[in-house]
Amino acid sequence: MTAEPTTASTTSALEGPEPDSYADAEQELETILEALEVDDVDVDELSSRVARARELITWCRGRLRTAEVTITELLADPDD
Repeated sequence: MTAEPTTASTTSALEGPEPDSYADAEQELETILEALEVDDVDVDELSSRVARARELITWCRGRLRTAEVTITELLADPDD
């Protein structure tokens, strides 16, 4: 398994500010979800929030892939 350049590719896709951490991204996603659960969300606001959520999910997936590769490499048999 080869590492993907997730930092460059995911950060350039973000139109909003890059989260400081995975936990920050998760918190922002939770906030977006709570706002979307309100019945009186403006259509334009709804669209921008869904777009931001998509960006954050993509960013989080990149961070998870990077962590998986790093952990796999750290746990690899040193004799291989």
